[in-house]
Amino acid sequence: MKKPLNETFFMASFIAGSVIILFLSAMILNIRDADALPALLFLTFIVVVYLAVVSMMLFFRAWQAIQDGHARTTPGKAIGFAFIPFFNFYWAFQMIWGYSKDFNAYIQRHEIKVNPLNEKLFLTATMMAVAGVIINRIPLFGLLYSVGSMVVSLLMCYAVIQGVNALAESGVEVKGMPAMKVKEILTDDKILGIIAIFFSSYAILYQLLMFARLYRSGLGGFILTILSLGYWGVVIYLGYLCKHPTLRIVAMCLPLAPFLLQFVQVFRYLF
Repeated sequence: MKKPLNETFFMASFIAGSVIILFLSAMILNIRDADALPALLFLTFIVVVYLAVVSMMLFFRAWQAIQDGHARTTPGKAIGFAFIPFFNFYWAFQMIWGYSKDFNAYIQRHEIKVNPLNEKLFLTATMMAVAGVIINRIPLFGLLYSVGSMVVSLLMCYAVIQGVNALAESGVEVKGMPAMKVKEILTDDKILGIIAIFFSSYAILYQLLMFARLYRSGLGGFILTILSLGYWGVVIYLGYLCKHPTLRIVAMCLPLAPFLLQFVQVFRYLF
């Protein structure tokens, strides 16, 4: 029996997170105190990570709901491949737009009487998300574009929730691939290693560019450094949990550079 998704949790997370990001972005564009900029950027990053985690939870459950041996990907691969740098631009179309196609094929194949997903909506959401990587960086216009992209994404996520819940309420049981537990996906499908490597490679570049310009001495900078040190510790731990030996080594060694950098910053502040 498929379990329905918690519509309140997912939609509240997406709406609240989107509003907070827009608010923080507006503050960053109009900031006058340069010392407050690192904190605002860090808060924005935290909210973005939270939304990314909730989105991955949603699509994990969504792909899990249509596993009958004919879906183009497994839940683990759908999420894990989205963290591979550059490849994820292509994979976004498979994970998001492809899901609407596979969902509609699933309900037709098993003659389940639920409303099909709007494939054009999912294609639009995917294209806007991919293009937004560049367009969102344009001052003012990028902020307006983000608003439109967020609205489309909210409509898409609501459609996913309604679709999965409709499958659960239909009561139709389809025999196919056994649903993997989240713990099995995280350990056996190499997801933790891929996630750790992605966050490491992205954040290393971000940290070298931003902290070199924006780091300020004082208590605020010290607190920000402590938070960053904890963040890298979590990334290293994610890599440790990965069972694939090569991925584990890479995922644990890659974040050592920024981890040591933050440790040196703390050491210099204290001594």
